[in-house]
Amino acid sequence: MSKAPNPKDSMKSTWRTASRDTWTWSHWIFETLDGYPTALDKPVPKHPKTDKIPYLSQWSQHVWVLVHAVTPLLVHQAILTFTGRQSLHPLLMFLLYFNAFNIILIREVHTLRKMGHRWGFLDGDVHDRDGIPDASVTKVLLSALKGTGGRVALAIYFSYDRAHPNPLMTAFADEEQEFFDLVGIPFLTYMSLRAMGLPLGFYEWWLCHQYIAFIEVAGHSGLRLHAAGLSTFHPILQYFNAEIVVEDHDMHHRKGWRKSHNYGKQTRLWDRVFGTCLERVESAADNVDYVNPAHVPLF
Repeated sequence: MSKAPNPKDSMKSTWRTASRDTWTWSHWIFETLDGYPTALDKPVPKHPKTDKIPYLSQWSQHVWVLVHAVTPLLVHQAILTFTGRQSLHPLLMFLLYFNAFNIILIREVHTLRKMGHRWGFLDGDVHDRDGIPDASVTKVLLSALKGTGGRVALAIYFSYDRAHPNPLMTAFADEEQEFFDLVGIPFLTYMSLRAMGLPLGFYEWWLCHQYIAFIEVAGHSGLRLHAAGLSTFHPILQYFNAEIVVEDHDMHHRKGWRKSHNYGKQTRLWDRVFGTCLERVESAADNVDYVNPAHVPLF
């Protein structure tokens, strides 16, 4: 006998048009921050899958990430200059960069929404983009805050040259994937680079996490653009057909999530090794429009 579907797993999203008397604090935070993937009052272009898909360069994405990533560093330096301090207390560091991380994340959501209303979304001729599910508004909000807060805390923790995490770090995650994303993988990365004589300080961690966050958020946007995940190894990955574009991870979710394909979020390297890559449809090589490229707007 098959199990009845869990209502908490439903992707139905109707709360934005429902009575606001039913909203909770988390609904109002999304409303206040305008943190929606699409605007209800603006049309989204829909394209047949055979329409050419615009190319989005690595350079355009790099500019957006670097402008936003460097701004908090300049604010930090200005505080030190005007106060005469040599450094900030770890708590002040956390507050500065935690808030900066969230502001940048909101800015990215706004930017991706603007791009979606201009260029449309993948599979848009079949299905509209999912909104924030009715059953998971608070969970989505807390997951975002946990992600930004956990990554900033880890960066500060590692920058004080501590090589052994304590049990309190497990509080950053309560599920297997979140644990590995927020604690396991960053710790293994830190230790691997340290073993190679390349220990990362806080500022290197900050820049790395800004790139990771941008790639992961953009990779889940479903934008109908041929946009490859940012990587210094992009030409090499592209040569081996192991780079990841927006459609790759979008198809991962469309095809079943856990028992699916295209598991990578930064590259398709391991998918290529283990044979779990899916053929691209809208981002197929002969369907990419390099003549009329897209760009990431700064404002």
